[in-house]
Amino acid sequence: MPRINALSNLYESVDDIDLLVGGAMETDIHGSILGHTLQCIVAEQFYRTRTGDRFFYDNSEMPHSFTPEIKKSSMARLLCDNTDGVKYIQQKAFELESTYNPKYRCDDNDHIPRVDLTAWKRPKYELYD
Repeated sequence: MPRINALSNLYESVDDIDLLVGGAMETDIHGSILGHTLQCIVAEQFYRTRTGDRFFYDNSEMPHSFTPEIKKSSMARLLCDNTDGVKYIQQKAFELESTYNPKYRCDDNDHIPRVDLTAWKRPKYELYD
């Protein structure tokens, strides 16, 4: 309620409130950092990005799409493959290590799978003199 009072002191009409200001001041939905309005806008934008981009990795009906193999990719694998110092990492790289998210060796392909990219490998061309 204090948020509504603050807005009513600043604006003559609800029609004068900027969408971003009003959306940021909405009460958050449980388990989210967004209220109903911004959650709806973000969801709509993600939907349009996915369905409107013919190259979006998950649009499997397109002839140039990745196969389901791409779903094996993870931030953990990316970090293992591209940093020298990382030898162990948890499967969910952005979440803290825990009993539910333990660390595994980077060479443990069962827990941190590698993506087989051979289907997209370009053939080597030999140069002739």
